[in-house]
Amino acid sequence: MLDRQPVARKNIQDWLPPPPDCLKLNTGIASRRNSKSFAFAAVVKDDKGKVIVARSKTMSGSFCFVTRNFLALRGGLLLAEFYNIQVKIAEVDSLNIVSVLNSSAGYLGDASFIVNDIKILFSEVGIGKCQASPKSGSSLSLNLASLPLSSSKKLLWLDNSPFCMPFML
Repeated sequence: MLDRQPVARKNIQDWLPPPPDCLKLNTGIASRRNSKSFAFAAVVKDDKGKVIVARSKTMSGSFCFVTRNFLALRGGLLLAEFYNIQVKIAEVDSLNIVSVLNSSAGYLGDASFIVNDIKILFSEVGIGKCQASPKSGSSLSLNLASLPLSSSKKLLWLDNSPFCMPFML
């Protein structure tokens, strides 16, 4: 059973767009109970809500909630960097993560190397700030994160909808 149930929504009402001509990165995580793996998704959208790029991926390991969120954000930033996409805002659903990432102080937790990597990637992809959003504002990334856990097929995100296609990642 997934920790996060997919939310069927037809609109992006709770998603707040970035300023005009800017892009925003949203991330989400999902996992099965008692599993040693989880999935994350990253979605980059423009100010009109159009998906620019998105991906979901499973990762093996028993990580705490905070580390899973850091790994999801890092995965989204690497996606933006790979496609040379300048993103202005990163949005996650945890105020604790936002406070760590917006702080100039060093993070001393288990995931300090991931946090350092995220801060470097922020600079490389143009992130000006990290902010928190309600889960309802990240429903697309949360739904996308649950897909790899519910399907054995690899998914490629094209034209705003998941498309099943055999390929290697």
